[in-house]
Amino acid sequence: MLRPGGKAIGISGPPDPAFAKRIGLNPLLRLAITALSGKVRRQAKKLGVTYEFLFMSASGDQLREIADLIDDGTLRPVVGNTFSFDETPDALESIAKRGVNGKTVITS
Repeated sequence: MLRPGGKAIGISGPPDPAFAKRIGLNPLLRLAITALSGKVRRQAKKLGVTYEFLFMSASGDQLREIADLIDDGTLRPVVGNTFSFDETPDALESIAKRGVNGKTVITS
């Protein structure tokens, strides 16, 4: 859920025009990405939020930034269930059988 003025971040949806520009795509490809992401950007606008695409990569800097956002309360992840590493098969079975409201966390 987002409050009006919030930002929806997509990690598997269509890239947005700002992302295409940021990675240096040529104008034709940027135009194509603008068209591909048009529907999701219009839906976001109608709901009073903005849409931004985030390309995930293995980055300690990104993980530290995410941790800081969680620590200061900007991001509030919803944890549905927590399992120990030894209970990983049970965690996967739980997800497959009934789904989970929130994230399933495996601890060491």
